[in-house]
Amino acid sequence: MKKNLYKYLAGNDYPGRGIVLGKSPDGQKAFVAYWIMGRSANSRNRVFEPI
Repeated sequence: MKKNLYKYLAGNDYPGRGIVLGKSPDGQKAFVAYWIMGRSANSRNRVFEPI
């Protein structure tokens, strides 16, 4: 399923949590994107830190 992620997220005030898996057009590279968005100011200010 191919979708325009930018359009999908831009049209949504609260996308919540998501994960996207994909690959380059030639199939040689893969990528993963993860996001989390809270409703409150404290939730929106969360920062991911490597462990």
